[in-house]
Parts: sequence; structure tokens; C-alpha cells
Amino acid sequence: MRRSRLAGLAPSALGLLFTVACSSPPQLNDPAKARAALDEARACEAGDEDEQAAKIYLACLASCPEPLAMVGSDLRRISSASNGLEANVWKEVARVEEALGTLGQQERSVRIGALSSVYSAWNAKEHVGRVRRRLRSTLPPRAFHSALIRIAALAPDTIAALSDDEAKAIDQHLAQSRSYDLDMQRSGSVPEELAARLDHSRHRVMAVLASALLNGSRRDLAEAAVDRELSDAKPGVCQSALEASASPDLIRVTELICTRCAAAAGCKKEPSPPQP
Repeated sequence: MRRSRLAGLAPSALGLLFTVACSSPPQLNDPAKARAALDEARACEAGDEDEQAAKIYLACLASCPEPLAMVGSDLRRISSASNGLEANVWKEVARVEEALGTLGQQERSVRIGALSSVYSAWNAKEHVGRVRRRLRSTLPPRAFHSALIRIAALAPDTIAALSDDEAKAIDQHLAQSRSYDLDMQRSGSVPEELAARLDHSRHRVMAVLASALLNGSRRDLAEAAVDRELSDAKPGVCQSALEASASPDLIRVTELICTRCAAAAGCKKEPSPPQP
């Protein structure tokens, strides 16, 4: 049992706190109410009221707006600290998943984002495989591919064994996003300073989805995605791509970039020290 960080408070003060902070979860589709509820959940955690905190996080998973709905790391943390809560997490995840086919496109995207935060926190590869099969059978192809890309972008480590059409959907998404960005820049409608930020943001998406392609055993398309982005003649493109992939979980994408940007600062290998 964790020691309460509020152990020094008098019982009456604790009672007052949890009357305010650990009440039943409110309607959370309003951003301000959602933020307030998450603050309450963390206050409940501080007082070892894990079960009530979990109820708020789960309510947020099901109804908070983006990005507040992405409470996977919170649920993972609280489940690790308290026995019995993990089963409640997956029960609510199953309920939210079951409703995905009844939602409009925008709300479905938000809920898939929220669910992906849970998938990522638990590195739930087998579960995501089952979810993909279920979504494929219940959603039209275009909606299914949108859902797949959303999961791949937010939880790339949970992607495995991509089918040809799944891998092609991710590749086409990357190609179309790049084409759209470059067309906007060529038209002169994007200021120069904003263009660099757009490029870097696109490079980050490329790095994450290329990681998903690698995890899904589609190295060919991961290499194609990297090649496509690095084909720009813009100065600094290698450095931008390297910065976008600069995290331990994207190391394999960094290696792909370095095969094409060997002279970039982030790819140059330091000479080995002389042997004594």
C-alpha cells in the first residue's frame, strides 16, 4: 500500500478534500470540465483514492476531448500501484471499442486516439491485432484505413504483420500528406518560417509511421517513405529528419535516414580511440 502524500492533513481536512476532489465523474466533453476532472483524479491519487481516480480517468477515456482523453499512461501508472484496477481498465476499453462503429468520423478518431494511448502504455500488440481485425470487419475500407493510420501514428510499437492493403494505406497517406504540403509551399501561401515547421512536423509523422511499417514487416515501404522525404533539395532536410526521429523507439528509422545522410552530423560515427 502506498503511503499517502497527504498523510499530514487532519481527518476533517482529508474528508473535505475528497468531498470536493473525489466526487463522481462529471460530463467531460467540455475541455474545461475535462481538465478540472483530471486535476481531481490526480488529487485522488495523491490521497491514495486510486479506485475513484481510476473512475475519472476511465470516464475521460470514454468522453474527454482530444488530447485530454489520452490517459493511457495515467491508467497504467495507477493500475501498477493498485491490485485489481487493470481488469477495470480493459473492461472499459472493450466498451469504448465496441461503440466505435456507431460513432461519426470525428468522434471515432478522438476515441481511437484515447484507446491508442492505452495500447501504447501496455504495448498491447496482440490486443491491437484483434482490434484491427474487428474494425476491418465492421467499418468501410476508408474508415478502417483511417483508424489503422491513427493507431499506427500514436502507438507504432503495437503494430505487427501489416497486410498489403494496410501497408499501402499508410504509404499513400504519407505520400499524399507530403504532396499537399509541398503544393501549399509552392503556391506561396505558406510563409517561409512556417514552411520549415511544416516540413519538420511532416518528418516526425514520417518517422513514426515508418517505424510502424518496420514493425509491421514492411521495410520496403519504410525505406520508400524515408527516400521520399529526403528527395527534397532543401538545405537541412537530413538534419530535420534526424531531429524528427531522435528518440530511442525510432532508432531503426534513424538508421534508415543515416544510410542516405551519412555526412549529416547525427550520422557521423566518432573515430574509435586507439587501442593501447
